[in-house]
Amino acid sequence: MREQCGHRRILYLLLLAVVVVTPVGVRGQLAITPGCEFPANWTPDSLVRNMLLGTGVRVSNVRLNGSSGIINNGSDSCGMIGIFTTGEHETNLGIEAGIILANGCVSGVAGVNDDEMFTAWDCTCSYRSSLLEEIIGDEYVIGWNIANDVVVLEFDFIPTSDSIEFEYVFGSEEYPEYVYSFNDAFGFFISGQNPYGGQPYVNKNIALIPNTDMPITINNVNDRDNSEYYIDNTGGEWVQYDGFTVPLTAAARVVPNTTYHLILALADASDWAYDSGVLLKANSLTAIVDTIYDTICYGECYQFVDTTVCDDGMYVHGEGRSSVTLFLHVRESNATSYQNDTIAQSYLPWSYEGLTYTMPVMNDSVMLTDQYGCDSLVLYSLYVTYATYDSVQICKGEVYELEGQQFSEKGDYVIVYVTAQGCDSSHYLHLDVARKPEARMHVEPDRADVECREIKVYDQSKWETTRSWYLDGEYMGNESTMVFTYPIEKDSVKLTLVSFTGYECRDTAEAVVYYDRCALWVPNVFAPELEGNDRFRVASACIEEMEMWIYNREGMQVFHTTNVEEPWDGTNQRTGEKCPGGSYVYTINYLMTNHPITKKSKTGMVMLMR
Repeated sequence: MREQCGHRRILYLLLLAVVVVTPVGVRGQLAITPGCEFPANWTPDSLVRNMLLGTGVRVSNVRLNGSSGIINNGSDSCGMIGIFTTGEHETNLGIEAGIILANGCVSGVAGVNDDEMFTAWDCTCSYRSSLLEEIIGDEYVIGWNIANDVVVLEFDFIPTSDSIEFEYVFGSEEYPEYVYSFNDAFGFFISGQNPYGGQPYVNKNIALIPNTDMPITINNVNDRDNSEYYIDNTGGEWVQYDGFTVPLTAAARVVPNTTYHLILALADASDWAYDSGVLLKANSLTAIVDTIYDTICYGECYQFVDTTVCDDGMYVHGEGRSSVTLFLHVRESNATSYQNDTIAQSYLPWSYEGLTYTMPVMNDSVMLTDQYGCDSLVLYSLYVTYATYDSVQICKGEVYELEGQQFSEKGDYVIVYVTAQGCDSSHYLHLDVARKPEARMHVEPDRADVECREIKVYDQSKWETTRSWYLDGEYMGNESTMVFTYPIEKDSVKLTLVSFTGYECRDTAEAVVYYDRCALWVPNVFAPELEGNDRFRVASACIEEMEMWIYNREGMQVFHTTNVEEPWDGTNQRTGEKCPGGSYVYTINYLMTNHPITKKSKTGMVMLMR
């Protein structure tokens, strides 16, 4: 095992030396060697073992885009994977060396951020990934194939402990202009046994936004969404991508010494432009030991690796990723807990831990041994449920629910149910059903106008004992007949009648009364010598045409006009003499703007007073 580890370290150092001396992809402190310039015998297995693998993990069946062969094979896709290092100087990537996957040429990723649409067209492939297509989503597909320039690195692995993790950074040239448009995406998909039981992992994505189940994508991590994980690289000195994530950790719970499959995949969304990439931290794929939580009894001690501990607290053995953390809890002496039981009366007498109870009890002291083998004082309470009796009235057509059952007919019922504590209990119900009233009203008249604003409403309900009237939601009264004056400032009002029975059963009737602003108003009296009412004139807000004739008692015409604005002043239009006081007959023909086709006629009498 030492020889293997030493051999891997030698290969890693040799490859870093290749990276440093190779001019391709070297800008500032970031140096990248593309797969097309890897050693001639390097396969995907060589890359993963020497650049990604850490401690506690064994890998096999490593493939790059479905192939386990030589990476430096002269194909266009060999430039979509590479190795990077930042040398002795830090960059804003947050990681110093590792593997880079890109949906374009990795060699163009290093350098000053000076290309607004960085796209390495020379590196491409037709490999497909349905897993990435699900992440990209249909709502962001604007044409062509959904996932293009796919690069997939996959392998089997066996962990030696119950958790694995590795670190990475995701970057893209799609930032920030094409957020919510071109959802370039990647994923780390694990398959294998679920340590929690149940369904196994089937391509479960572990490249997630911390503390969520949301995948890392252009649309999910940017300067607006989850911005705490995003770095704006505009004008950056070392990386060409316009933006990238902070270093993130992909992690999964696993079953030790069991085979799993891991897929690392990246793709362009919809088109082949504006590259994206994911950088995997060197030797970060490691198996880690879970934190230990344990409890001991008061006065006992715990053997933690090579140390004996006896007190509450956190203990750490080892350093770095090989460390193990213990959180130890020491139970108090004679720790006290509480236990409650609830039973139906029919279950008495009741037994608990060898004790028998014939009636309810509260906080009876019982000394037991708890789940940790420690002495424990239990304060035991027994609650007894007795039969319940209810008498309820409902209205006809209503439903009464009790213990998950529904009742709508008058009668006596016995409901046997199970309490929340799992006990049988009885509920006795007497149900009365009252007839509901039928609310009805009559409105007279059903429309108000300038001549008639007094409205009467009559209660014509059946089977009611009392009522309430409302005008536009305001209470009016409870008489069987109500009178109100229509408020002319409103175009309509709503009348509501609520009818009640003795059981407070109710029914509601409503009516809307409108105000006719186009009604023709004609006075019935005027006095030429009385200021304020000295002319006989008609009024309406809607008159379009009008012709009026006025006759005396002998049937002689005394006035005629076709002008709406022209009133009669009590003078005989033909002779110019004042007409004597008395009754005069008028006939008015008119057209209204709301009914411009139908001509109407109105005839009546007006009293002229002298």
